[in-house]
Amino acid sequence: MGPDVQPTLAQPLPVPGATQVSMSNAASAFGAAIVLPNSPQVASSSAGTVWMNQARGETAAVSQTSVRITFPAQDLIIGYERPAPPNAVAYLQESANSDAGSKLIWLGSTPAWYIPAPSDGSNWGDIELIVGGTMIDVMGHTNQGSLQAVAQSIVDQAASSG
Repeated sequence: MGPDVQPTLAQPLPVPGATQVSMSNAASAFGAAIVLPNSPQVASSSAGTVWMNQARGETAAVSQTSVRITFPAQDLIIGYERPAPPNAVAYLQESANSDAGSKLIWLGSTPAWYIPAPSDGSNWGDIELIVGGTMIDVMGHTNQGSLQAVAQSIVDQAASSG
């Protein structure tokens, strides 16, 4: 996705080949648990549309699966992507160091990369983390505390389910 192509609640996965699917179809194709948030701000019951894309690399053995789930009432999109980079801390630290204004944060013992939303509202704030081989993006037009609470609830749900 290029810098000028931003996700929206209507099209949360703006890449060629992305399609709207059911949650069960996304979960089946994803090949790993899609851990949804459960917090006072957002719960799985408030999920909206689900979008998925499966991209092949140079060989048939290389595949990237992306799923994005909207939460319209909360103005949130949560993205899941596999496979994730193998060294979470190194990847997230390098990402934070390369993006002015962003920073590495910790959700308990889980590292995460926080990217603030621009003050003009032209883009989403984002917390990116890696849990169990899945890269998770919590995106919203909200503050760090709200995004962090949603991301933390995903980390907590993943820990309790696995």
